[in-house]
Order: sequence, then structure tokens, then C-alpha cells
Amino acid sequence: MLAKTILAFTVVGTLLSATASFAAEPPRSGHVYRVGWLSGGAGERPWDADMLKAFRSGMADLGWDGRSTELVERWANARPERLPGLAAELVALNVDVIVAIGDASVLAAMRATRQIPIVSPFSDDPVGAKLVTSLARPGGNVTGLSYMGPEIYAKELSLLKEAMPGLRKLGVVINSANPSADGIIGALRNTSGTLGIELKIVDAYPLDSLDLRINEMTGAGVQAITGFVLQSPFKDRLIRFGTANRIPIAGYTNGLPGLLSLEVDELQMARRSARYVDKILRGANPGELPVEQPTKFLLFINLTTAKAYGITIPQSLLLRADNIIQ
Repeated sequence: MLAKTILAFTVVGTLLSATASFAAEPPRSGHVYRVGWLSGGAGERPWDADMLKAFRSGMADLGWDGRSTELVERWANARPERLPGLAAELVALNVDVIVAIGDASVLAAMRATRQIPIVSPFSDDPVGAKLVTSLARPGGNVTGLSYMGPEIYAKELSLLKEAMPGLRKLGVVINSANPSADGIIGALRNTSGTLGIELKIVDAYPLDSLDLRINEMTGAGVQAITGFVLQSPFKDRLIRFGTANRIPIAGYTNGLPGLLSLEVDELQMARRSARYVDKILRGANPGELPVEQPTKFLLFINLTTAKAYGITIPQSLLLRADNIIQ
């Protein structure tokens, strides 16, 4: 059963819409605008390719096509140390705006330029990570959309505890290159302390030795694993490891065999980020475009995974689910 839910997005102080009134000028006739795409992922992987496709679709909906814009792609291929150099390349190419996927990419772009506007479709905690001054008035050259990451990840942990009342040890794979990582870890530790859960935290980087670190978590007796990383290679590793070792994975449930997760429609967020690019190319100041946040998160529960691991999801939790996969 898949429930259909319309996701709403809002900003502090106003609502961003296709007809929102900003002090903007029409694009120059015949001019080709260059849009940089900076991602820690890999363009050939499904999740990354889908995000780029959604963004292109959003731009096309607003009238931007290959005759008016050129998309300049830079991919770090799960090597965050490459992001500063790739950001510098985009700056040297004098792109008109940079779309940065993930907070690590945003930070790399910020360090490379304070003049070129930067749009983030997926920021975990833009204020806590000091990417913007405030959600209502970002103040610098960065704006876009935010997950409200720390609060949502803490809530997801509480839901996991409801699904697994006997949960005492949880493995957490974190992306230390993400400037929001400290805020996420802090929120998880606060919540885990009240729930009586011990956390075993490991870094996702470097990717080459991730399997070894996950094995160490297993040796420490973790009963479930969750991960807060965007790039597809990490998701794939976690899911494969959990399946092979019969350890349930929280998160990444939509389209993947995780146990449960709180999610937003990432494709919709990528598509909506095109609105920011559109406004900026028409003359809007990114520092005056409020950061947009989802007002609705979907609770996914995968009953197939639960049954495979002998987990009985409480009826009270099933009744709150937006999507039940079975």
C-alpha cells in the first residue's frame, strides 16, 4: 500500500512560488547563462542522475533550456577532498550560479567565492553550519532548501526505538565532511540518551575502508544501523551490508530495503531549487531569498524488511505511517 501525500514547502516569513514578487530583471535576450552543478556524488549513479534530471526538469518548466542555459557539471565521485578544487574550477569558468548538492559542497563553493550565488537543494542545517545567517534572510550568497536535518534525524531515531523496543546499541555512519555533522551528532546523542540507546559512530570517509568500519560496529554488537550521507555509494554499501549480516537499516526506505525512515521528496526539492536559480538569473539577490523548508515529512515503513528480520511493527506506529511497503 502506497499512500499519496502532497508535500508542502514553506519559508520563514513568506512563501516561495512561481509568482512571488522579487526585484528581478528579465534575462538578457540571446545570452547563455552558465549554471554550475557541484556534487560529492557520481553522475552515473541512479540517485545522483535522478537529482540532476529533476533539476533540469524544473528549469525547463520555467522556460530555461539549452539555448538559454549551459549546465556545467562537476562530480567528486564520493571523494570530498576533491570538492574545493572542483568549486574553484566552476568559479574560474565564471558560472552565473552554482547549485551545490549537500552541505559539504555548499561549504566548498562558499570558500571558493563570496560573489557567485549558491543554491542548495538539500541543506541539513544551514544556520547551524553557518551557511546562512538566518532562514528568513540568508544574508550572503547562499540560499535554497533545508531538510531541518538534526531535528528530523532525532525524530527518526525515536520512531526506530518504537519499532524496536529492545534496541540498545545503534550504529551510525556519519559524513564528517558535512559541516552540519556536529549538529546531527549532538541531536542524536541527546535523543539516544533519553531512549537508553548507545551509539557507535563511524565516519563514512574514506569510502575504501568503509566496510572495515561497519564491520567494527557489528563486532561492537549494534542491533541496527543508520547513516546520514547523501551520496549513492554510501547508501548502497549500507544496504548491502545490512542485508548480508541481517542487521536492519534505518533510513533510505523509499525504493530501498531499509526498515523505516522519515523522508521528503528529494526529487521535488531538486526540482524546486530551479525556482531559486530562475530568480537569481533574473536579478534577485540570494541573500534576500528566504530558505525554504518542508512542512510535511513522510513516514515510510517497510514491512517486508521487518518480517525478514523478525521485527513486529506496533500497530500504533503503522497507523501513523504515510507509506507502508509490503
